[in-house]
Amino acid sequence: MSWLPITLAFYMFFIRKLYSIKFSSSPYLNMGDFLVISILSALSLVIYTPAYLIAIILVMTVLWVDALLMFNFGMKVTLTNINVFSQGVSTFKGEFNQLLSLLKRFHWLISSYLFFISSIIFIYTNTSALLPISISSLIFTISKSKIKNSKTFLAWVVVAISISVACNYSSFVIPSWVPLIALLVLLLICIVKGKQFFSLKSLLHGFLIGNKLTKGSIGNTNKHILEKIAEPHKEVDSSNKSQHFGCSKGHNVLLFTVESMSEEAFEDSPKAQEILQLLENKASIEQFYSVSPNTNQAINQIYTSMYGNSHDFNLLPEIAKHHYQTSFMTTQSTKFFNMNENLTNAGFDFIYDLEFIKNSSKEDDYRLLDYLDLISEKLREGNNFIHLLNNETHSKYNVTDKSTYCRHSNKEDKGRYLNSVDESLGIIHTILKELKSQDLLSNTIVVITGDHGQSFGEEGYFTHSSATINQQVKIPLCIFNDSLPNISHKQGCLLDLLPTLFDALGIEISIEDKDGIDLFFQDRPYLLLYSDTKGYNSPSNISVISNELKYYADLIKLEYRLLDLDDKDVSGENINKNEIKEIIYQAVKKHNLLH
Repeated sequence: MSWLPITLAFYMFFIRKLYSIKFSSSPYLNMGDFLVISILSALSLVIYTPAYLIAIILVMTVLWVDALLMFNFGMKVTLTNINVFSQGVSTFKGEFNQLLSLLKRFHWLISSYLFFISSIIFIYTNTSALLPISISSLIFTISKSKIKNSKTFLAWVVVAISISVACNYSSFVIPSWVPLIALLVLLLICIVKGKQFFSLKSLLHGFLIGNKLTKGSIGNTNKHILEKIAEPHKEVDSSNKSQHFGCSKGHNVLLFTVESMSEEAFEDSPKAQEILQLLENKASIEQFYSVSPNTNQAINQIYTSMYGNSHDFNLLPEIAKHHYQTSFMTTQSTKFFNMNENLTNAGFDFIYDLEFIKNSSKEDDYRLLDYLDLISEKLREGNNFIHLLNNETHSKYNVTDKSTYCRHSNKEDKGRYLNSVDESLGIIHTILKELKSQDLLSNTIVVITGDHGQSFGEEGYFTHSSATINQQVKIPLCIFNDSLPNISHKQGCLLDLLPTLFDALGIEISIEDKDGIDLFFQDRPYLLLYSDTKGYNSPSNISVISNELKYYADLIKLEYRLLDLDDKDVSGENINKNEIKEIIYQAVKKHNLLH
């Protein structure tokens, strides 16, 4: 059993190496890691059973998968995230492809796992055939080799055969003290070179449950920030009734939320400019956010005007009292992640999804054009609220007409994403142009926004749901209707959408208990942003924006930072990490996001 500690040490060392490539973390094992290795090794002396072997393999496999997910998406393996993932496995095709790309890029990731599995089974079964595999995999991993072509493949086959022959025909037996010496050497290297060696936060810290958000403390200098969070941000009996109340009374609403469309992607698109030339944008919001970068979270934000997803959907019932019909139309399937249930609970009278247009001869978002006659009919009837959601801008970012939409490389994820945004906006432009030609937009408020953004490696985060960095949470907002005044504001979010639209429609609602504001006349003292991915007792990534500063917490990396609104680190402010932690903790607690 003397080989178990060094096997675990090498394997965990390789995982640390992977973390260090992406994040500013030490590539060396710390005291906590060596403590874990010691405990697992000591237990093996007492529990020498196949069940214990399987348990070690499962735990270390989760660590390996966790490292891959962290590298690619900034997402940890937790029980909560596993539960969410299981609700819509088939929607993660793009993410699976990214994982495969990572393994193709770093072949030593596969060999490190092969080293671990072959070594553990060899230790417990003494199957001689596994020893050459273990040694070959170890050499391959340490050298960070890569099978580039048939020549390198054959070269490694020769190495493996040579090691196998040596193991089978050599009478030399490695003394039991050799792995212990190797472990001591590795320990010394980690002590000397590891800047955080004395940390007890091992790779198993927060295993399957995530890291915990805890209280901090704050000095008198920054207490005013906590006071902003603590005070009610609305007056008693406040409503959404501004001086512009009813300026678009009786109008339809046509709301487009473009899947995963960030502000950056919208501003980059020439098709966005065509839409802005077709219709006059009345919204001038300097920073507009999805407070939690996930489609279902966006639905909750819009139709509850509240943080979190545990509140009643009571906004569409208000518009129904004014004899409006409500419809949700999408080219996605709504059967995943309880979306259909959410939409039903939100109060939609009609839900049209992929099942409704399954016999269409068109592909992907071009199927939105199949809804055109239905949209025209409803707008002509009047008193209709229609929400449209597309599909192809979701990972893996499909571009149907590749010959037309090729401003960027369709072989690269971000290029394909930007091209898909172009294509989807082009389809929306076609719809709006047709509706305008039918004179159906003069009595319709048109809104274009994103449900959230999309990141491509910024701060180590890919895709969405996992972080409050700008690429995931900053989205565009365009509101078109000639009867509307200009809506100018420094900051807004999806929580504000319906209180503002209802004001224009002449539908008064109480917003005293809402987190959203009416962008016509209200301000907020701060804005809370949070990931859909979970830590131990809270979202795993959280930000509070106040006074042009962003108080940022990443519980996965255990980082607390002060940023500006461009996500750049701010220096010179009299605030420490413990105070940032307290600001974030109190905001999360106030809005019932602790669990």
